[in-house]
Order: sequence, then structure tokens, then C-alpha cells
Amino acid sequence: MSKRELIDRIRLFNPTATSTFLAKFGEGDLTQYLQHLVDTTPPTQLANLRAAIGSMPSLGEAVDPRQLALTF
Repeated sequence: MSKRELIDRIRLFNPTATSTFLAKFGEGDLTQYLQHLVDTTPPTQLANLRAAIGSMPSLGEAVDPRQLALTF
């Protein structure tokens, strides 16, 4: 996944984070932050995001954070 795609996914969870600010970080840091957002998003909000964007792997599955990011 490209850095641009990671930033776009992050902004779905945190629209107050500007693209300019997020672009200062590397892909590894952005992937880690996206995983944190997924892990800390309330289940109802996460369900709404899933419905709006499409299906994603179960959070209980051992999935590489980049794979999770691909689904959002």
C-alpha cells in the first residue's frame, strides 16, 4: 500500500489529521497509527466504516497491519 493510501485510510478514522501533517511520517509509522486507530475505534463506529467501505478481515485474526489497511 502506498503512503498516499495509508494517509487516506487514516483520515477516514481521524479527519482532523491533515494530509500535510501525516505526510511527514514514514510508511511504517503510518501503518502503526492506522492499526492503533482500528484497535481503538468503538465497535459500532468500526461497523459503520466497514459497511461504508466494504468488508475487512476479522480483527481477531492475525493479520498484517498493511492487510488491514488495504481493506479500509
